[in-house]
Amino acid sequence: MRIALIGGKGGVGSALVEAWKDEHELTVLDLSPEPVDGVRDVVGRAEDPDALAATLDGVDAVVHLAVLLPRGTEAEQLPGTAEAVSTNVGAVLLALRMARLAGARSFVHISSLSVFAQYSFTPIPAGAQPDATELYGLTKRLAESALQIAAEGEPPTPEEGPITVTSLRLAYPTTAEDWPRWKSPVVPDEDAEMVRMKDGTPHPAMHPEDLTAAVWAALNRDRGGPFEAIAVSSAPHALDDDAAQRLLGWRAVTCSSPEPEQAPGSAEIVRGSGRGAAGGHDLVGVAAAEAFDAAGGVDDRALAARPEGMRCRRDLDVDHRVLATVLPTHPLFRGAGGVREEGSPGAAVTEHDGAVVGVDVLLHEDLLR
Repeated sequence: MRIALIGGKGGVGSALVEAWKDEHELTVLDLSPEPVDGVRDVVGRAEDPDALAATLDGVDAVVHLAVLLPRGTEAEQLPGTAEAVSTNVGAVLLALRMARLAGARSFVHISSLSVFAQYSFTPIPAGAQPDATELYGLTKRLAESALQIAAEGEPPTPEEGPITVTSLRLAYPTTAEDWPRWKSPVVPDEDAEMVRMKDGTPHPAMHPEDLTAAVWAALNRDRGGPFEAIAVSSAPHALDDDAAQRLLGWRAVTCSSPEPEQAPGSAEIVRGSGRGAAGGHDLVGVAAAEAFDAAGGVDDRALAARPEGMRCRRDLDVDHRVLATVLPTHPLFRGAGGVREEGSPGAAVTEHDGAVVGVDVLLHEDLLR
């Protein structure tokens, strides 16, 4: 696929370039003159029509990542309101219209779950509407509204062709090195930290593999309407929204023990590899598999014996030994009200040469209700 990345040299854009450059034709538009290997490089501003025309020529799809990030307090950001609206709203709408003129068929706008004023503080209920009034979240809301109006209405000119538009509302994208922790792109010199909700519940950041899978699914979206705003988060306990699974077939598959707390003698879980978690509760392991065969497959007896309502996740292809590690003190268990079934909480931790390389968890759908 021929893909244009507008503002493609930041953290999210760099993850997409790294994932796609070997298999797709990428063009990156960015203010930074620093060259990127494996892509066609256009140096310029996201709101410059000439730079956009050069970037969008012949592309099939567009990912718009350019953004003016908030710096300082709301009072300190106030003088930059017009600039923020220009970059975060006007440039996005301009790119969409020029993408239609160029014949692109898909447009993905990188939005944010900051459109919800309380996101990552308290859980967002099903059906909640964006309500942010702080400048960053507000400009993301405005951009989504502008894109929806443009996608669902008649094109202003006959030359602007049909296009599928998706606003992806991200939450805390991070690097593989920092995951599951996050650090603000505004202060990159600070150490990455675990994001916590108001009640202390960890909110794991989004692994770049989950991020790229979500954006790729959005580029190829064939469900829903001409415009959809879709939340993609690695913390299903932070919002009640199934749009990512329903419209994109996506859910975060990188699971973790989001805290360094663990059972005595077990190693820190640094990278999970689950697939297809039940009920969307991807981060909560509540049963340990009892047996695995020497080749790494799940023992059928363990699966048959697991409590009703539990599902197993695994996707491992390395030589390994498995430790059934019960984690009853994990903060997610405590926050969920403790153990629901005797002996059930835990995760199967996969180690290879002393390093944790994967985690298989069994999920109980009732845990977070």
